Amino acid sequence: MAIKSKVFRNFLALGSGEALSRVIAFAATVYLARLFGAEGFGVVVFAIAINLYLMKVVEFAIEWSGTEAVTKDPSMIPALASAILCARLLLAIIIIIISASVTWWVLPEPERSTLLIYLLVLIPVALNTKWVHVGLEDTRPVGLSRVLGETLSLIIILGLVHSKGDIWVAPVAQICGETFIAIMLISVLRKNSYKFNLQWNPKVAFPVFRKAMPLLGHMLMGLFIYNSDMIFLRLFHDSTNVGLYSVSYTLISFIANLGLAYGMSLLPAFTHATNTKIEETKLYQNSLAQIFAVSLPLTIGGFILAPNIIEFVFGEGYSASILALQLLMWSVPANLIRLSPWSALIARNHQGFLFKAIVYAAVANIILNLLLIPNYGIVGAAIATIITEIIISAIMLTYASNIGLTFLPMSRFVRAIISGIGMAAVMYAFSPLNLFIGIALGGAVYILLLSITGGIKYKKGTMPTLNV
Repeated sequence: MAIKSKVFRNFLALGSGEALSRVIAFAATVYLARLFGAEGFGVVVFAIAINLYLMKVVEFAIEWSGTEAVTKDPSMIPALASAILCARLLLAIIIIIISASVTWWVLPEPERSTLLIYLLVLIPVALNTKWVHVGLEDTRPVGLSRVLGETLSLIIILGLVHSKGDIWVAPVAQICGETFIAIMLISVLRKNSYKFNLQWNPKVAFPVFRKAMPLLGHMLMGLFIYNSDMIFLRLFHDSTNVGLYSVSYTLISFIANLGLAYGMSLLPAFTHATNTKIEETKLYQNSLAQIFAVSLPLTIGGFILAPNIIEFVFGEGYSASILALQLLMWSVPANLIRLSPWSALIARNHQGFLFKAIVYAAVANIILNLLLIPNYGIVGAAIATIITEIIISAIMLTYASNIGLTFLPMSRFVRAIISGIGMAAVMYAFSPLNLFIGIALGGAVYILLLSITGGIKYKKGTMPTLNV
């Protein structure tokens, strides 16, 4: 199967599962936000923001370095899985003990009890074998497990959350969902004759962990950029501001996670393509052009329809989130376009470049947050995010260019830009729009204009393809 077909097939399985699971998670988020209000929802978001750092440490970027190891030598799966899962589980237990002690003495209620429960999520996270499935380029179980896991979480939330006092249900629901996902993925591997147990084997695990170190640093810094604004908002303002901003970031998070699925689908393709310079460059440039062509209409549509999105989904009580969402939508192209150099640099074993890039961006983000958030609140946080995303993407693209992965000609953006401008003009001409009519109209106009300019290729008997 051609590399392009494999990337599309894996992204379709992984991305569709990720998209559907995020829709389900989004429904849970909306329910909690409406029931808890901005202040109560801010408590949950703050606890999640802190726990995300710990989850990344437990995962240890194995979703990338482990995926690469499996892709190169699938016969190592039993030994790799046994050693890596054991090491991650031990790490999770140590982190839970230390973090619970610190949380108990440092945080006030209700943040303290909420975060203490969330810490237990680290156990199923440690036992997740998503990286094995992606390395085998069989992402269907990953997508399906995420959908079922998020569905279980949603059912628990809908069944048990009835008032503002039921905050404890949110972490319990996530624990149950993540546990289901871990069990399902392991069961699928065992069914396919990949048998393994927990086994302490540092000789097998440590080389993969050592290779993942720069990636872990990169991800922690990236996560800091992702949710440091939540932390700074809590420090300089209150839980209500955290809740308002997190609502505006919900759509951005959904798009970013879907993009990450595409990035993971690219990694095996870049790993195979590193032996052929022409093929690698073509894959790199095509992915950049396609990401831009998809992200631009999302940005334009999200900006125009932001008032409709906030009011319809979260209610009038969150109207203060509208401007922040409009601003944050312009961070989407930069956030997604860096997935190509990210995957390409990992495939070439240049994880150190990624770490340097994210360190520079994290420093810039801290400075921007300190300058903007105290005086401008959630609007300042949104502006800081936009600037930071542009900085990190520019640095990654530069690093990729320095190792021979040349940026594509600007002419390849023209079709998408023309279509985007036309889409914006039509949407503004017919505004104010109903949310769903606006989405349908904007999408139809963009696809039509992209087709007219030759950006979508139609061939009888096959699916339409992007030709940008």
